[in-house]
Amino acid sequence: MNKAEFLKELHDILAGKLPPEELDDVLSYYEAYFADSEEDEETVSGRLGSPASVAEQVLKDAGESARQVSTPPPASAGRRRRAAPLIISIVIGIILVIFVLPSTLLLALRTDDSLTPTVSESNTPVLVSEDSDLSVELSPFDALELDVAVASVQIRTGSNWSIRLVNQSQDTSEDSYQLNYRNRNGILSVWSTSNPTDVLPDQSSADILVYVTIPEGIALDRAELALGVGSLDWSGCAVSGKLKAETGVGNLDVLASLGVADLSAGVGNVELKLAAPADKADLTAGTGNVTLEITDDQSDYSWQLSTGTGDIRLNGEIMSPFLLTGGDGNKMLSLSSGTGDLSLEFQ
Repeated sequence: MNKAEFLKELHDILAGKLPPEELDDVLSYYEAYFADSEEDEETVSGRLGSPASVAEQVLKDAGESARQVSTPPPASAGRRRRAAPLIISIVIGIILVIFVLPSTLLLALRTDDSLTPTVSESNTPVLVSEDSDLSVELSPFDALELDVAVASVQIRTGSNWSIRLVNQSQDTSEDSYQLNYRNRNGILSVWSTSNPTDVLPDQSSADILVYVTIPEGIALDRAELALGVGSLDWSGCAVSGKLKAETGVGNLDVLASLGVADLSAGVGNVELKLAAPADKADLTAGTGNVTLEITDDQSDYSWQLSTGTGDIRLNGEIMSPFLLTGGDGNKMLSLSSGTGDLSLEFQ
């Protein structure tokens, strides 16, 4: 298991079980642990143990600290044992920054919903609750991680680094649906939080929007996006490594230069237009059409196309039904759909 996989699984286990600021510091601690080690990431994760066992210890430590002070400083167990009154004073100051300032910001947002405020970037995770529209200029980042239950997502190139979060969900419950973002250590993270028993089944993803703008000519190292309900519109931004995007219900529409593409939709169409050669592309739809267009020489690729009930087209020509394999190149393309048409075209 590499660092990204370890941290993501650890995040998923601890999300909702720790206050956001404590979760951030736990993840930052283990991210630094990987970075400081001279061993490869797989060796480090093996030495740490499974994310589940690490999460269990973190929660145990958090419980012990909660019995000692009302809000413990986010640090390792050894540092907590050396806590002194001075540290407790610092913690009180941190609490004011974490809780008072974001609350003040959200109050300001709600005074005039007709405006789209632009604010400075913060190192603290920013929450965008119901009936809000927030635009933020960002410092540069190398990777994008997104995990939202409901949202329409657009990734665009432009003149600057920025993010816009729109939440028109009208959810006024105590555990209302919220969008969150943080830009730290070269990673822009966007995620949603809500009551686990209330996943907004009737909420339209058109009311909840995530816009990310990346300067023209910049290539991200990697991007991982997971949407429960919602579509992805990715246009122009290159990824030198892997772009992984999945949605339960929604379309994936990507136009970019990518190293590796891994796109999947449960119910929805998957369309990828590669502006430059890719080493590998894997496109899957449970129910929906799958389309791949590549600006490259066909002889560089091998491919496998399979569908349950749809047609298969290669360069516009209908081929044998259900399964088509071909090519002898080193770059592999895989397209599959349960109940949809497949189209592979070289330009």
